[in-house]
Amino acid sequence: MGFTTNIYPHNHTIGEEVFQGHYGRSKQKYRIGQRRSGIHPDAPAAALSLMCVATKTSKSNV
Repeated sequence: MGFTTNIYPHNHTIGEEVFQGHYGRSKQKYRIGQRRSGIHPDAPAAALSLMCVATKTSKSNV
């Protein structure tokens, strides 16, 4: 389709650091719920949101 995509998990507590792979720390009320559900709250998979960045790739035949 002409796009490359990157997915960045984050917890709404950081800014541009998300692009370096940092996802921040979620609020205590979420961390408690995640622990009770068997989710490690410091794991990237526990991030509360995902940001998708799509970049249009250039075509060499244009």
